[in-house]
Amino acid sequence: MEARLSALLAATGGVFATSDARALGVDHPTLASMVRRREVIRVRRGAFVDGGPYAAAKPQERYRLRVCAVLRSRPEDAAASHAALALRGLPLWQTDLNRIDLVGSVLRVHSL
Repeated sequence: MEARLSALLAATGGVFATSDARALGVDHPTLASMVRRREVIRVRRGAFVDGGPYAAAKPQERYRLRVCAVLRSRPEDAAASHAALALRGLPLWQTDLNRIDLVGSVLRVHSL
């Protein structure tokens, strides 16, 4: 993995946005290669998680990491509902872990 990106992942709790990678000089082909090798996991367009900790995590922790990655890629938004509970490490029951609710100015809705 790119050393610059490893340092960023350590500083951000294992998540980053495309803009973060670009600011470090990591180009799209390098990032795409890292996704193919599962070094990083693409959560949605522009949002990524460190592949190692993600693979080892339990479902609720994976959800929390995805929420953090999405928020990193959308800094103007805030987590809502179960996504906000996951950020606090609170238990989630009967929750669709494929849905991340945000509050903010939304022009389109994306589903995972």
